[in-house]
Amino acid sequence: MKKDERIAILKQHDDAQAAMDGIMLGDAGLTTGTNAVSKRTKHCPYRLINFLFSDEFATRYSQTGDTASRAALDSKQTNAKSNFWQEVRESYVHIFPKTHERNLVMFDDELFRGIDPSVTKPHPPEKLFAMAKELTQKYFAAEQRFTKCGQHENEFRNFVENQGVVLYLRKWLKSAEH
Repeated sequence: MKKDERIAILKQHDDAQAAMDGIMLGDAGLTTGTNAVSKRTKHCPYRLINFLFSDEFATRYSQTGDTASRAALDSKQTNAKSNFWQEVRESYVHIFPKTHERNLVMFDDELFRGIDPSVTKPHPPEKLFAMAKELTQKYFAAEQRFTKCGQHENEFRNFVENQGVVLYLRKWLKSAEH
């Protein structure tokens, strides 16, 4: 098979996948099932962080790591299917004006260049929960490298392994302290 033929087949595959993604979307671009569009863009984690640290969700998000009550465990209010993640999802897929704070990169760093949190992909609550969990894990790994005994570096930025979203999370956490 020639290179041109392979390229044509790959383009057809991409077109078919895009068409299927469109079919899987429900009204107003909302997903209708677990197989719906779930591939995230580089912008998605930044958008999610903007929402989680917004006035609407920050307090409740800060409590997600607290020890859950027996009632919360029994009613499954501690996982991706909780009301909190349903509400985050409803807000996340909402289209805000381009200049709205949730659509802006709130801090300046070269690692954030080319990021546009206004780019919206309609992820289900489970995907947003998993994304937040992954961000937390990456953050704690960078924090562990940063605070490791014997290292003499003062810049957290040097421990994020060029993952701008980890630095973005750090900046939000530092701004929330004040």
